[in-house]
Amino acid sequence: MGLPTESDKSYSICYSTPGHIRAVNHLYGVTTPVLDTARVLELGAGEGYTLYSQALMYPNSRFVGVELESENSLSSQQALLGSAPDNLALFSLSLDDLLCQDIGEYDYIIIHGSFSWLSNDIRDQLLAFCQQHLSPQGCIAIEWECHPGAKINEIIRDAVQIHSSLANDIETQIASSRAMLSWLKLNGVTGEAAFLKSSDTLSDLLISHSLLQTPNEYRYLLEFAGVIETFGLAYVGDLLPWTELAAHYDEKIQHLHNVLSPLNNKILIQQYLDFAVNRGTRFSLLTHSDNAQTVSVLPDLTKLKDLRWAGSFRRQSLQGRILNTLTANSETPVSTDDIATLALLDALGDGWPSSLTFEQLVYNVRQPDLEDKAWREDISQSLSALFLKGLPDLHFSLDKSVYDTCQAAPAQWVAATRGKYAINRWHETVELNDEELSAMSAPTLVVTAQNAQILFSLVKKGMVAAAPKAWRAFLQQLIGLFRLKKPGPLFSR
Repeated sequence: MGLPTESDKSYSICYSTPGHIRAVNHLYGVTTPVLDTARVLELGAGEGYTLYSQALMYPNSRFVGVELESENSLSSQQALLGSAPDNLALFSLSLDDLLCQDIGEYDYIIIHGSFSWLSNDIRDQLLAFCQQHLSPQGCIAIEWECHPGAKINEIIRDAVQIHSSLANDIETQIASSRAMLSWLKLNGVTGEAAFLKSSDTLSDLLISHSLLQTPNEYRYLLEFAGVIETFGLAYVGDLLPWTELAAHYDEKIQHLHNVLSPLNNKILIQQYLDFAVNRGTRFSLLTHSDNAQTVSVLPDLTKLKDLRWAGSFRRQSLQGRILNTLTANSETPVSTDDIATLALLDALGDGWPSSLTFEQLVYNVRQPDLEDKAWREDISQSLSALFLKGLPDLHFSLDKSVYDTCQAAPAQWVAATRGKYAINRWHETVELNDEELSAMSAPTLVVTAQNAQILFSLVKKGMVAAAPKAWRAFLQQLIGLFRLKKPGPLFSR
């Protein structure tokens, strides 16, 4: 994957990273390899900027990105490799060339982007290939379009084929296909269909393959699970685990799902939920069949206490009054009057960009008039409720983050940047303004009265890290130069 283009949103979050995959596997009862020495293969890597960011984070790990040669990413990949660390490799290959390679063994194999639009037959070949190159405790994460929601893609395909049937050659067929896709977008009949969102970035060859050459029948999760079993793989869960819990949706869906869905049948529980919400896209986590016995039916919310948590949450104010509404880098508002939830979000914001364990959260937000057991339960319930919301700014990991382990002194910049965009170490892509870009162009981070406010903004965007003592000295300098609008400490470490 790459950084956004000028027309994209100024914020995005990448969940398809080894750290997130490892944490989600833990919630399903599966142990995956540690990140520090992991071997990572990304199929659909695009220009490779997301992998580039991760390669900087884990210098002892190995990252390999592959994009289909039809997607014309080779020149961008080569330009990026000119400044990339030695543990990153990027390739532009045909499927035939990829499938005949002995690529070695990988701990995390991520299949998405252009590779998610392949026909079922080719995807099945790809999954069989990946299973052969997956380490014993490794995980495959694959993005795919599923029924019932993917039926909208069949309408798109039918419309494209009808319109392109008037053409006499392949070039005109492709042009007609793109014209129909644009028309469907403008018309709005097909809503938020995933293929329409991606079609502008796909090559002519992939458009032809997906819409003109193959029937590309979509599958239900039940069918998908049966297919992967034949390859020696087992279904673990979804990259967005809250989407597999009925409580993520409204109360009516949760109630009806609990009434009808079969107990303890992992796949059927999810299939019924897919019917209820008309789900059209999944990002499935797979492991070797030998590991299937440890996989839980649903994400285990009691395991949330095992994770580390982070978020750039900040209270909002109105006419000098502090509100019970917080926002973070995505600008998604979170409003609540619950004391425990507010205290938890405040603590995460104060600790940003570092992560906090559950015990650290309890310690930092405990109310003196409540018993420890009662307060711990309140924080646990608040954490579960926030998790179920699927907030884009609520980050979690099983291991310490780069911000937690950083030994830099003094404070330093940490980001993979391209133009006005940067990827922080929580895999958020944020937009930088001209003043922020100018500040980050300096080889060393120097705090002055003139740039203090800019540096506060860059800290919120996750652009700065340091060893604990250096972090404290950095913040003391900032606080001394900048008048805080919020009472109390802005950050803690």
